[in-house]
Amino acid sequence: MEFNFGNSLRKFVENILQRHGLIGAREYASKPDPYPMMYLGRVLTEIDPLQSGNMSVIMPHLGSPTDVNYSTPYHGKGGSGFFSVPEKDSIVLVAHVPDGDPRANPKRKYIYISTLVAPDVPLQAPGENILGPLQTGGVLPDPDIYKARARPMKYVWKSPHGHAFTMSDLYEPSFFNTRIEMKSGLGKKVVCDDSPLKDCILIQNEHGDHIKLTTNFVLPAQPARALDIDTKGPHLYQTRESQMDLRVVDGWNLDIVNTSTGYNAAEGSADWGKVNVLAQNNDMTLTCNEGKGTSMEDVPSMFITTNGQESIIQIDSRGAMKIIVRKDIEVIAEEGNIGIHAQTGDINMSSGGDVNINSGGVINLNTGGAQSGNAFGD
Repeated sequence: MEFNFGNSLRKFVENILQRHGLIGAREYASKPDPYPMMYLGRVLTEIDPLQSGNMSVIMPHLGSPTDVNYSTPYHGKGGSGFFSVPEKDSIVLVAHVPDGDPRANPKRKYIYISTLVAPDVPLQAPGENILGPLQTGGVLPDPDIYKARARPMKYVWKSPHGHAFTMSDLYEPSFFNTRIEMKSGLGKKVVCDDSPLKDCILIQNEHGDHIKLTTNFVLPAQPARALDIDTKGPHLYQTRESQMDLRVVDGWNLDIVNTSTGYNAAEGSADWGKVNVLAQNNDMTLTCNEGKGTSMEDVPSMFITTNGQESIIQIDSRGAMKIIVRKDIEVIAEEGNIGIHAQTGDINMSSGGDVNINSGGVINLNTGGAQSGNAFGD
């Protein structure tokens, strides 16, 4: 008697499927299955007015579209999980499985298993129209998926409108492109980049405005562990019920610089290039502390400088002004005059030592009294 390996293997597989309830009643194992359990089909429409999880699929062995139940790798009772129904014209793999207990109910239903990349079409590009017996439309969601080593090293989940989540493991001896990227259809993106020449976390809009947090030093000018915020529009930093601190701890300087030239100011406006500091409801304090244990321990200094030839330093107070120092006060006008005016009150000068007045010219003392216009020569 000749041994038929094909029949023996079929019976072996049928017995396994029967034990797991994947084929019909107990006696079914000895009868040939008139149809295979897997089919290829094309999605006719994913529109589902009843929100039942079905899509309409047309398969070659059936003469009309059939409802196919969508399945997912994970879905929780509360709605958590993964939900991504294939769109119209996708080529799908469908299983024909028992609907309930196969021993009590011979009825079957169709279950979606997975979507096929358009078969037998080489060098596919995103958005390219691909025509064939069952497939239309390009399938590669990213042109660089096969860029390195001629094998897929990018993992992409992309919506029909271009929203995409990408995990890239691309690398060659000459380049690295290892990152996670979440990108919107219009180009907004969040990137965690482990590539040696980038090494950062990036939040960026479609215009290039961005917030960048670096990890390591990258040539030519990316410092390690730095925060870079670059936008064309205004910035607002606001805390409503707490405080805001700007501190440099054992670092370098704290610089506030306005380099505006007025190029983008409104026509005829002088409202540009300024640095304004306002304490709306309380005091403003500027303090230079002595640098304990440093080279500036005894010489902390404060400088106010204006470099324009006609510039002005003006202090305007509606109350009193006091200047208190422990050492000398020196007032120098290198080219102009020094004027001290008390418009409605007295000018009082007192000294615990001598009062010295030196002049290269005449000293005039003018009073509103009977005796005025006294002049003292050298």
